[in-house]
Amino acid sequence: MIGALILAAGQSKRFGKPKLSEPLKNGSTLIEKVLLKTAGIFDDTLVITRPSMKPLIVTLEQHNVRYSFIDDDMGLGDSIASGLQQVSQELDTKWDACVICLA
Repeated sequence: MIGALILAAGQSKRFGKPKLSEPLKNGSTLIEKVLLKTAGIFDDTLVITRPSMKPLIVTLEQHNVRYSFIDDDMGLGDSIASGLQQVSQELDTKWDACVICLA
């Protein structure tokens, strides 16, 4: 089984607000586009995000996508480490390989 580890915990400082939940021209959001693309390629998905990203979490729940949190003060390396730890130890289904996707 090959899974997608989607890193979606960025603070979007340059954008000024959480860009993953912003609508695109077609009405979907950036995170929805990422989920759609990965769903057709990978067997499973885990999204790493922050508890403060409420609109993103709502979207993930609407799409029945598993997610996990990192603390707000953690960075990219922490997101990867947290996701890989979950993939290797905590998920019900073990992945044979993992592709890290930046959202």
